[in-house]
Amino acid sequence: MLKLGLTAPSTRKIQPTAVEQTQMLIDHGVAPENIYDSKVELLERVESEADPVEVVVSSLSRWGTQFKDKREGIEILQARSGSLTVLTPPRSSL
Repeated sequence: MLKLGLTAPSTRKIQPTAVEQTQMLIDHGVAPENIYDSKVELLERVESEADPVEVVVSSLSRWGTQFKDKREGIEILQARSGSLTVLTPPRSSL
């Protein structure tokens, strides 16, 4: 299964930085060229893939701040038999 990652800037100090998020995704097996900083671009990639994908984010807040945004993204993943993996930030980041 192809792994795609999403990073997003954090508005809170306790969240991992974009660099830390990227490293978390790489450590989870996401290739650097498959890491996006735009959810729109990532979802376009999901829709263009013939096979199921796994989207990896460092925290659920990276997937969207509004319930509607989260739900729409999950519906796109479901249509492609994809999955969403939410990583736990390292304790040092909390």
